[in-house]
Amino acid sequence: MAGIGCSSLLFACHDRATTLQVLRDVGIESVDLWSFPNWVEHVKLDSDEPERIAEEVKQMGLRVCALTLYTSDPQRLKKGVEFAYRLKAPIVVNGVQGRSWDEFEEFLRPAMDSLSQTGVKLAIENHTDNLLDSSDRAAEFCRRFPADLIGITFAPTHCFVIGERPNDWIHRFSDRILLLYLWDVSPRNCGLAWWRRNWNKFPEEQFPGNGALDFQAIADAIKVSGCKAEKVICLHGTESWSSDQLKSHLQTALKFLQSIGLSC
Repeated sequence: MAGIGCSSLLFACHDRATTLQVLRDVGIESVDLWSFPNWVEHVKLDSDEPERIAEEVKQMGLRVCALTLYTSDPQRLKKGVEFAYRLKAPIVVNGVQGRSWDEFEEFLRPAMDSLSQTGVKLAIENHTDNLLDSSDRAAEFCRRFPADLIGITFAPTHCFVIGERPNDWIHRFSDRILLLYLWDVSPRNCGLAWWRRNWNKFPEEQFPGNGALDFQAIADAIKVSGCKAEKVICLHGTESWSSDQLKSHLQTALKFLQSIGLSC
């Protein structure tokens, strides 16, 4: 089983060098690098050299498992796919754009040739309050978009807060989930209305093993279904945390994941 990755989102207030150093020290295997201007920009699409970043990551004993964009600009998505190819990132992560599947298909159009030519895959996150918010809509998504180019970034939190079970998602969509967020839900959660107000609060409780999700069931579903998704610790609310805080919580999370058979 592949090792555990971590999203650079957790290190929003730290530079790329610090982020990679901490991840190496903790024992993380791969990094999901974010390129979200004015928030988390560990990759600058317009000025960074992807080969140089790839070498930085390699020198730290890590690999790039994904490049995360969450852009609403179809041309930036296309550019991100081409950047990811040179970065040696197999996956680009984004969200759904548009109010209908037809609108989303139009949004994707500029990037489709780049996906086909590079072999990079696009992973779209399931998310509350958009087109990919439930398992039934995920089934429609899978019918409409080609499996060889496009899959799912699975956020178990977003299905849990609408009353669906993450392990059921994994069994149903194991062959379409390309990246899986190891992201817990605060035990304070009491439904979707609460979640909409508090999704970026209580970060300590969002580390896997500290919240309400049944991660043993998730681990079992991954094994039984044969899901080969990249597994990445990703959560919200740590923007102000020190590197020592992040290191401590990541070490604890890795020990927990190892205890349930999710870490190498």
